[in-house]
Amino acid sequence: MSNQVDINAVNLKSSDIGENDKLLKLFSYERGLVTAKIRGVKKAQAKLKYAQEPFCFGKYSLSEGKGGYYTVTGCEANDLFYNLRADLTSFTAAAVMAEYCLIFLDNSPPDTALFKLFTQCLTALCYSGISSQNILIYFIVKALRQGGNFGDFSRCSVCGKILDNYAASDLLEGGFVCRECNIKSIKPLPLAAYKTIKFLGSMEIDRLGTIRADTIDAETALKCLNAFVQNASGKSIKSIEKYIESMYQ
Repeated sequence: MSNQVDINAVNLKSSDIGENDKLLKLFSYERGLVTAKIRGVKKAQAKLKYAQEPFCFGKYSLSEGKGGYYTVTGCEANDLFYNLRADLTSFTAAAVMAEYCLIFLDNSPPDTALFKLFTQCLTALCYSGISSQNILIYFIVKALRQGGNFGDFSRCSVCGKILDNYAASDLLEGGFVCRECNIKSIKPLPLAAYKTIKFLGSMEIDRLGTIRADTIDAETALKCLNAFVQNASGKSIKSIEKYIESMYQ
């Protein structure tokens, strides 16, 4: 007999299974990443059609079978974040954040801090009017730091010197290094791109709208952060290139 489980979760990804079913990747507060089948949602009159939509946030009711296999039996939606669908750049930014979560949650225990950050940034993308590039850079910096994959980006990760007019990204050190500690002759990050990471990563989310980052600097910052993601996880965020393309449209 199956057990009933309720989780508070956001749907990160939906994949087709057969003619009418889908497989969901649910980021839950209680259990981390949960994979669950949802039946019949490709039918026009399906009652739970909304539950398989990208970024549906709600209380999912699951039937747990043998071997930890789950099936969605109900969903009370808290927010569908429909406004994201009206703006390609914001929707793609949300997809980048979802891919980040899929990378770092795979075979990992629940991460309540990342869940709170992700839902906070989804809400900001949908409702705040703050630039999506600011929110996305903020999310990646905060998520890397929460996971212990990014050091104090305001200081040299070797000597501790405050970085001001020079910063080179050192993946092995997990942060940025000053000119004197850059013994590997790593090409320094353009100063404006470094300061974009520094300022956006150190602010509260409701203050992000006070920073106007140049698009080229934001692109460089995102590519730099993606390198840290790949170094920490062995995987890069593939959708970040689509987001960068959308920034110029």
